[in-house]
Parts: sequence; structure tokens; C-alpha cells
Amino acid sequence: MKPIITVVSLATLTILFLTNLAVGQGQVVDNPRGVAMGALTADAIGTSGIIHNPAGLSRAYVYQVDLVYLRNDPGQLNIMGVNIADSKSQPVLAAGLSYGFHSTDKGTEFEQKGHDARLGFSHPAIPDKLHLGVGLRYLEIERSSEDLEDLEGFTLDVGLIFSVSKGFHIGLVGKNLIDLDDPLAPKQAGGGFAFTGDAVTLTTDVLMDLNRHLDGPKPIFAAGLEALLGDTIPIRVGYTNDRVTAHQFVGGGLGFIVREGGGNGQLMLAYRHNLTETSNYTFGIGLTMFL
Repeated sequence: MKPIITVVSLATLTILFLTNLAVGQGQVVDNPRGVAMGALTADAIGTSGIIHNPAGLSRAYVYQVDLVYLRNDPGQLNIMGVNIADSKSQPVLAAGLSYGFHSTDKGTEFEQKGHDARLGFSHPAIPDKLHLGVGLRYLEIERSSEDLEDLEGFTLDVGLIFSVSKGFHIGLVGKNLIDLDDPLAPKQAGGGFAFTGDAVTLTTDVLMDLNRHLDGPKPIFAAGLEALLGDTIPIRVGYTNDRVTAHQFVGGGLGFIVREGGGNGQLMLAYRHNLTETSNYTFGIGLTMFL
């Protein structure tokens, strides 16, 4: 595999699912495409499969690396992360790894620090048609809040993606199926559809959150749109309506792709805004490399 000779300049405005830290809903590391669009259950691919649907790890022949930094205010939360996806070494069993370090600024009202690690595997049961995946997740988070205990434990994701045709895909996923009884790892199940073309991709998701709301399961709706301009500039937008917290989020993005020496990459900026609690936003910067 060849390293990238030239990596990129310029950017992406994007989106990341976030709610109020005071009630314990934290952030997770994502890859830039997932941060931008949100709804990727049926179109997870490469590193986005580690977070959104482990079945997506085997959908493309790639070796992909993401480096991500995210900053949330007013929570004063910093997240540094790396995601790696490899379907080249063993195409019949693609693998992915994600690690994120969470820490708040010293002296904040709600302090937390810790680790969020994931390991995923995917198998093309029917090549180019049906992909099956499983993901393991380990969390260790220390918190200063009296309302939330520290978190430590393992949980599990499972998923599948079925391509009805080249341009129409169905995804199903179960997230955090081993219950950790913590808002950072809510038990969720659902699915989505994706319509993919050479220049435009449209995605939709409906996930049922099974344990965060006192009244029982509540849905989370999300939709994303991606358009590729001139084969070098992806423009992404997304919207999330979280009925668990009654929060809504919007965001959008653009990037600049450079291809050279057998590899390509994107340098990205990220932004997400909470429409319900308007003082809450996330800014980030990330680099994605395909080797």
C-alpha cells in the first residue's frame, strides 16, 4: 500500500450528534463523513462503519485513516481520536479500529475524561450484495458530576447492509446491545435507506432509543445529503431530530479532495449546531487519508 504523497488543504463544515453534557449525553469520535451527514446506517463505508454500522467495513476495498479533533462549548469538552479501517489485508474479513480520548478543560462545572475504543469486523456474505458486521466497544469515563457515576464496561454493536441494486441500500443495526445503563452508550435499534449515485447520495435513518427516556423507547430521525462537485468537492448536509431529548441539530459541510501517488485525502473543518439549545455547538478539525 502506498502512502499519500500530498495531503490536502481546505475544509468541511459538518455535524456531530450531541446533547447537553449536564444530563450526561456525551460525544463520540466519528469519521468526517459521518459527522457531516449523521444518517449512515445504510451507507456506512470504511471508517464510518466503525461508528454507524459495522457491516460497512467490508463494502469498499480501502485502507483508511482518520485523525479527528472536536471541541464542544459551553461544555468545554475536547475529543481527540483516530479511526482505522482495513479491508485490503483480508477482504473476506474487514477490520476497523477507533480510539477517542475525552477531556474537559480544568475547572469546568462538569468535568470528565476517559477513553472510548472500538473494534469492528465485517464479512461480505454475498459480495457487493450483503454485508454482515459486529463491533465491540470499551468505555472508561471519569466524571465529576454527582448525578452521573463513572462509566467502565464493554458493549456490542451488530449490523447488516443489503444492496437491493447498485444505487439502493437497506441497513439494519443494533447499538450498545450490552446495556451499560449510561446515556453515553444508549441501547438503540433501527434501520435506514440510502440512495447512491455517481454524484449524489441521499440517506435516511430511524433509530429507536430503548432506554434513555423514562416513558420508554423514543425515535431518533436523521437524514443526510451528499453531492460531489467536479469530482473533488463533496458538499454534505444533515439533520437530526432526537425525540429522546427533544433536541434538533443541523449542519453542513464541504471538503477538498486531492488524489496523487495512489492515495488521496481530505483536510476538514467541522461544525454542528443545536437548534434547541442554541448556545451549544461543536467545532472540529479532521484529516482523512486513503492509503
